[in-house]
Amino acid sequence: MTRPRATLPSELGDSFTFAEATRLGVTPGQLRVPALLAPTRGVRIATPDPDLITRARAYTLVLPSPAAFSHRTAATLLGLPMPHTDDELLDVTVPSGRRVRRVGVRSHQGFRNILVANGIRVTSHIDTWLDLAAALSLRDLVILGDAIVGQDKLQLQRLRGRAINAKRMRGAVVARRAAGLVRCGVLSPQETLWRLRMLEYGLPEPLLTVAVHDREGNWLGIGDFVWLKQKLIAEYDGEYHFTHEQRRADQLRRRRMRHAGWNVIELNSADNYAPRAALEALRVALNV
Repeated sequence: MTRPRATLPSELGDSFTFAEATRLGVTPGQLRVPALLAPTRGVRIATPDPDLITRARAYTLVLPSPAAFSHRTAATLLGLPMPHTDDELLDVTVPSGRRVRRVGVRSHQGFRNILVANGIRVTSHIDTWLDLAAALSLRDLVILGDAIVGQDKLQLQRLRGRAINAKRMRGAVVARRAAGLVRCGVLSPQETLWRLRMLEYGLPEPLLTVAVHDREGNWLGIGDFVWLKQKLIAEYDGEYHFTHEQRRADQLRRRRMRHAGWNVIELNSADNYAPRAALEALRVALNV
């Protein structure tokens, strides 16, 4: 089969409107070949198996100018961690009093702060987080919040302030609970998950991503979860840690820590299947 891209004018991008293609001399018959995807009225995509960015760019060609992608769609476009879903509808928010009626779109209304990501209008990180408060579990909302604030303490303050003031929105109670659990310094969704497990198990809350030193003040490394008083460190090893180079670096760093009197407990994805054993090991080490 002839690839659709090869039969189209070079001026057309991976996505384009029916009207734009017609102006360039493409016939209606050429625009109706099965190899060209038609996600919504008047739009064609020339890329097989388009990703979310390609699909979103296609829809921007026909969405009203105030529209912005929001909710799950915005979170994914912003590169934020989201639980898997088979829902392929694109979430779009427009100002109150307007509505988007298009195949493939879930329309929302309201005022939102807008930014541009990869050339696409999306709701801001915090507005996206608030919009998802009614759709996500408490745990997933905290994971999302940790990713949004990163190391930025001011962003954490803004998120908490918005959650406190959002009293009439759907999911307001969950948003306030989640905001109280969001922390700076979490480097991955799995670290958020383990931090929440520790709190649910009744362990004292650890410091996150902090430097540890020996008695002379010499720097030993950064610990994922640190209890200074008990000289205990818990480390979560994600996929990044399984390269030969990183494994060796972790081994040397933890050897230095243990030599200086720190107790280091390692966690990995296998512990997700039976977290209680790891949590109990931490409880014993903390003597609580």
